[in-house]
Amino acid sequence: MHSEIGCSPLERYLAGPDVGCECPGSEVLRAAFRLELRRAQRRSDGTVSLHGQRFEIPSRYRHLQRVHLRYARWDLRRVDLVDARRGNLLCALYPLDKSANANGQRRALDAVSQAPLAANPPGMAPLLRQLMAEYAATGLPPAYLTTDAEPRP
Repeated sequence: MHSEIGCSPLERYLAGPDVGCECPGSEVLRAAFRLELRRAQRRSDGTVSLHGQRFEIPSRYRHLQRVHLRYARWDLRRVDLVDARRGNLLCALYPLDKSANANGQRRALDAVSQAPLAANPPGMAPLLRQLMAEYAATGLPPAYLTTDAEPRP
């Protein structure tokens, strides 16, 4: 029993209003204390280097020359690729497994031919031909006049 408050300190604490706030989960706290930096992607193999370790960038992001990474210095097991404009997480990056990468099967690339590309066949474009056929079927005049058409009276 406390002489000034007339009850035990624990009873007083429990009877008072709750002014504490909930502690966020451990995953939220880990995400809050991470660095964000910009790295250049290697065009030859689609990787970036971070603290002496190489990470693979997924092929759908190979067009990015500069990538933004978010990571914790003390834990390189979780490195994320981040949208530079909005800060949204795009995907997780994983360390490059050099032995599996060396033994991996590669897609065969087509040989580059020196022959010129085939020109488009002469005549009307297919969609325009379809529209003209629809107008002819309805009996209405076309929705536009060609440049060699005579003006309407």
